[in-house]
Amino acid sequence: ETLARIVEHAGGNAFFLEELIRAEADGRGAEVPGTVLAMVRTRLENMENDARRLLRAASVLGASFWRAGVEALLGAAPKSPDVVGWLAELVEREVFVRREQSRFAGEEEYAFRHAIVREAAYAMLTDDDKRLGHRLGAEWLVKAGERDAAALARHFELGGEPVRAASFYLRAAEQGLEGNDLEAALVCVERGLACSPAGEVRGLFHLIAAEAYRFKGEPSREQTSALEAMELLPRGDTRWCIAAGQAAIASGKLGDRERLESVAGE
Repeated sequence: ETLARIVEHAGGNAFFLEELIRAEADGRGAEVPGTVLAMVRTRLENMENDARRLLRAASVLGASFWRAGVEALLGAAPKSPDVVGWLAELVEREVFVRREQSRFAGEEEYAFRHAIVREAAYAMLTDDDKRLGHRLGAEWLVKAGERDAAALARHFELGGEPVRAASFYLRAAEQGLEGNDLEAALVCVERGLACSPAGEVRGLFHLIAAEAYRFKGEPSREQTSALEAMELLPRGDTRWCIAAGQAAIASGKLGDRERLESVAGE
């Protein structure tokens, strides 16, 4: 009867099946919530306070995280016995897995065994805690040597640091352009501009957009972005000249003689 109920409730979802079995083994079979997320949240709420704090801190860093990063978010000392102990305990409980190799040299890397667990833990944070956590997480990742500029930008943005977020979105857009990932570059441009950068930084976003649109074969958008960059970048600066060149080329492609003459005159 128990097996039939578990199989029926699992509905073919392997993770749901695993959680139902675990709940039954813990003596909570009759209290299992009706959805996976609710189930996982109930499981987390039944954990010890220190375990929940660690889970919430880890969830801010993402699906993968590092012991030192969690310590930074919790304000704990390096190699804190409490953090080390709870990490080992949660690995034993099959909440986390420890990676054999870490992206950062000398740092212990872990991961949530299931993405839904991370989502449930993150949902338990207040908005203020999320902002603080992302800000602290971003600072730690920078010191650790994180090279994913888009990830850093997102952490700073969620941490309420739009100026720093914009600088990393700019770097990420440049990386996308250099790697010929034009869509990624344009997404980073859009997100960077949404951070409301001013002056030269804003002009650089438009310059990257102009080049991306040139490679995509969209001269109308290339022209618009290049003209925006010319308005914002220091006149006569090398990058201003590049923007002017792109505006002129795009105008020629569009047969926009009036604009071409105007740019050539400038």
